[in-house]
Amino acid sequence: PYRCDARRGVSSVAQHIRHCANRRDARHARAGLPPYISGYLNTMNAPERHRSYQLDEGQARMTYEPDQRVASAGTFTINKEDHTVGNLLRMQLLRDGDTRFAGYQLPHPLEHVCHVKVETTPGRTPAEVMGGAVTDLRQEVELLDRGFRDECARAREEADARPMET
Repeated sequence: PYRCDARRGVSSVAQHIRHCANRRDARHARAGLPPYISGYLNTMNAPERHRSYQLDEGQARMTYEPDQRVASAGTFTINKEDHTVGNLLRMQLLRDGDTRFAGYQLPHPLEHVCHVKVETTPGRTPAEVMGGAVTDLRQEVELLDRGFRDECARAREEADARPMET
């Protein structure tokens, strides 16, 4: 088996690479490995993980671009988000009676950008409908959070009230 500097035994090259990659120490990963594996570790071009959720300097979380062909439509670009936020917003937008269409797409798995397309009735703008959807989602999350904390406190009180078994 391959052994790393930390003397943690691993049974295969793949396990050694995973173990050392988790430690983020390239010299550690190359220790005791064949040359073709060491070269492979130097040429990996995976982006740093924090790039998927931290905004870059001066980057806005959300931008809006009105549609050029339809007056009551537009596209919101949400940076550093994925299917979770896209689908939540789409479903919340569709609950609004003034929304004619709501959909989202992720251009590429390595691009952490979500495009939400909204078309509304002529009486309201997409920005108004999106603002209402975000406000409603925020209230729902706060309600869930409050309910969860209340239940945790209730369970803790019940556990404290029960006599300890010996």
